[in-house]
Amino acid sequence: MPSRATHNFASLVCEARLVTFPLGSMLHDLLYDIFNGLAKDETLCYYKNMLPTKEKNDIISKFRIHDTDTGSSDVQIAVLSEEIGRLAGHLEKHPKDNHSRRGLLKMVAQRKKLLSYLSLENEDRYQVVIKKLGLKK
Repeated sequence: MPSRATHNFASLVCEARLVTFPLGSMLHDLLYDIFNGLAKDETLCYYKNMLPTKEKNDIISKFRIHDTDTGSSDVQIAVLSEEIGRLAGHLEKHPKDNHSRRGLLKMVAQRKKLLSYLSLENEDRYQVVIKKLGLKK
């Protein structure tokens, strides 16, 4: 961290924009901590709460149709449902995060399409997926 006595302002390049703020300000301290991985609040960004690979693999193993299945409708619906749940929790903490809200709406619409497709193609698998996930229908 640069000496506060020698510099009055600090600059950071963030998303191709130069941000300047006074050293010693709360914003400076927060950004310094974020860029150095010292931030105490791990939910500053939704992407830090993305579905970890291990959990995703567990979901895939529960819903797959055969041993090498990773992309069937059943699996996609299950993974989307988990991501929707995580994002809904994020939006409860951050109600003004409209960018993430748009992503949530897109995920819900995609899951609805997949459920509709599955119900037309195989009613039995559809009922099993709905029951396992606890979705209303």
